[in-house]
This record gives sequence, structure tokens and C-alpha cells, in this order.
Amino acid sequence: DMIKTAYELGITKIVLPEFDKIMNIEQNNPHHIYTVGEHTLYALKNVRADKSMRLAVLFHDFGKADTQSIDDEGISHFYNHAQASESVAHTIMRRLKFDNDTLNRVKRLVKWHDYRFNLTKKSMRRSIHKIGEDIFTDLLEVMRADVLAQSSYLQKEKLQQLEEIKNMYENIINEGDCLRVKSLAVNGSDLIKIGVIKGPKIGDTLNYLLEIVFDSPKMNNKEILLKKAAVPSGTAAFLRSACAAGPAAAQMPQQPGIQVVHPQQAHGPQDGNIHRLVVHLKEGVRPHDDPQDVQRQDDRRICQRGQQRPAHIAARQV
Repeated sequence: DMIKTAYELGITKIVLPEFDKIMNIEQNNPHHIYTVGEHTLYALKNVRADKSMRLAVLFHDFGKADTQSIDDEGISHFYNHAQASESVAHTIMRRLKFDNDTLNRVKRLVKWHDYRFNLTKKSMRRSIHKIGEDIFTDLLEVMRADVLAQSSYLQKEKLQQLEEIKNMYENIINEGDCLRVKSLAVNGSDLIKIGVIKGPKIGDTLNYLLEIVFDSPKMNNKEILLKKAAVPSGTAAFLRSACAAGPAAAQMPQQPGIQVVHPQQAHGPQDGNIHRLVVHLKEGVRPHDDPQDVQRQDDRRICQRGQQRPAHIAARQV
């Protein structure tokens, strides 16, 4: 109510002109019944009195002033408004001299407030990692306040989904699933001992192992992960030669334990006892480049990337 009073008195026009810009923007969309500004005021009534959360709700739709589009049926859309709102929030909080901790927390809540979840455990683990465990429950409260200030269209379903997300999150936390690199059963020192080159390759490999653990938490075992990370003996020299050969690499004498294939063929049935290490050699890789500069992913992901990025060859451990 105080924000609305400040608007009516012309105070926000001076100290928070970004609010005035959204106050009368119509949202011709089944999900909304209020202007952007009115929606924001109602959402503020539905969030608890926490500084970061209140600020996040206040700023969460400020980007709609610059992202509005109207389709042929007269429906309003605000594509990428969350990212735009994050940028506006940064500008406002810098101008008003907020401390960095509050600024960064609010920006993250604004950035993710329109995030779409996939309700599977493996996807939820990735979402928690991406968003941050430290703000996850606060984000759900911000989302709930947002939904409560919308129209009744699918509102019940949206609130139910938020409750399911909260329950799944709590279940993942209670089970102690690994959600970040620091919680992996291996670290950089362990990788160096098995031959992974110091530098960015360490981080790349740890992130690769984290993806494995997101899919299957029971894989967070030191022996298993080191086996997944290991590069077969002779791989480096073989890949240098394969790089030089380009597409002709498929006709090269095969290195024991490695199979050269076209990226589109780098998938198929996987032996449950054998991990296939797929190495994607991107177009433009030179023979003298370090072979560990290539991207390593599991079969499914490398196939997807192969469809998006032209490649010379791929090699897999078999």
C-alpha cells in the first residue's frame, strides 16, 4: 500500500521511475487480470517480510516495460522479461547503494522467477544446482506470490506444481544427493593423479562427473568416478593423429579400446558395465591442439551437440 501511495503522490516518479513505467502496462493474457504494476502490488502482499524477497517481488516484472509484444490475436507476450528485469534490478540497486550481498541475491531471485521446472529427480537436481541451493526455497515463495497475483486460469495447477517442486526438493536434500562439484567423491588432486592435465580440464572433468551423478546419485563413489574420468593409455597421441586425418580418421588403424565414429553415430546401446567416453573433435581443431581441449560428454549429449555443431570425428572408449 505504501508503494501505491508513493506512486499516487508522485514520489516513485523521482526515486523509482521504473515502477511508474510498468504501472499502466496492460497484460492482455489469460494468465493475468491486472496491469503489470497492479500485479506487482498484489504480489507484494503475498510474500513474507524479508528484504531480499520483497525487493525481488517488487522488481520481478520491471523488464516487461521493454519486452512487450502483441501477437496477431491481440495476446500480450513478454519474452525474456526475467532477464530484462534482472538487468533493471541491478541498475536500481546500484543507484540506491544496496550492499553487494543483497544486490546479488535479489538479482538471482528475479532472474529465475519465471523458470520452468521439469518434475523428474535428475532434472530437479540440475535445477537446484543451476539456481542455487541457498535461494531455492525463497525462489519458490517468490513464485508463489507471483502466481497468487495472477488470474484464476490454471492458478490451482500452478500452485500444486510449486508444492510438488518443494516436496521433491526436500526429498533430494534429505537423501543427501550431490548437488555441486564440492560434494563429489573426487576432487582436482584425484584427477591429476590419474593424468588429467592441470588447468581448465580439471574443472571440465569435474563438471562432467557431476552430470553423471545428477543422473544417478549412487555413482558418487571415488572408484567409479575415477574410472569414468580416466583417459585410456595412448589416447592423446591417437587423437592428435585423428585430428590431422579429419574425416579420413575412420579408416585409420584403431587404437585398442577406442573406436572412431561419425558424431551422428556416437550413440546406441550402452553396456551397463562399460562407460563409453565420447570425444567430440569440433570443426577447426588443429593437429597440434591438446586433445583434452575437445568436449567430452556421454553418448546422448554428444549426439545432441553433434547435430548442432559440425564435427570432424568422434572417438569412444569401448
